[in-house]
Amino acid sequence: MIMRAHALLLRNSAPDEAAIRDALEPSLCRCGTHMRILRAVRRASEGFQEQTSAAGESNQ
Repeated sequence: MIMRAHALLLRNSAPDEAAIRDALEPSLCRCGTHMRILRAVRRASEGFQEQTSAAGESNQ
């Protein structure tokens, strides 16, 4: 799931809920923490966006 989430964020740094669910669907977690995993990917996307925008600003 981590690798799928990372690949998603590389393709789309601001995925919506549907895109996250679609990317992680083949690796559905059955342990009851799936909602936490979705939330973690949303949080990671926020950090990923911040890093991407900071890197873009430093290259200018």
